[in-house]
Amino acid sequence: MFLDRETNHLWLTPSDVTTYLGSPWVFAQHLAVARGERKRWEQADNGTTEITRKRGDEHELAYLAHLKADGKNVVEIPHAKTAQQWEASLAQTEAAIKDPATDIVFQAHFTLNGNWRRAADLLERNEHGRLEPVDTKL
Repeated sequence: MFLDRETNHLWLTPSDVTTYLGSPWVFAQHLAVARGERKRWEQADNGTTEITRKRGDEHELAYLAHLKADGKNVVEIPHAKTAQQWEASLAQTEAAIKDPATDIVFQAHFTLNGNWRRAADLLERNEHGRLEPVDTKL
């Protein structure tokens, strides 16, 4: 969930649907935090969250390096945070998808109906010439 402060537009992600289905109350709390109506609650952290994030990022980058070493044509899309950056990343993603020489799109950005947006870890061209999403979770 992301509230764009420039446009006051609330963007939702597939994870928000999962949160809502698991607990509408928790979803409402996340929404209140995004709108600035309440502070984010403190969570005990013994360091595992940061370790997990770091190892996940390292794993993703190692897989990307492997693909490049295999000679794949990789297009890397910069992660967007603002509305303007999202528009640029969406345009770059669309151009990469349309280019038949592209084997891999890293951090492909998507939007749906003006309310949903997400970046896919990877789009990888399969043996039929179609790009399909690949998740690099540990």
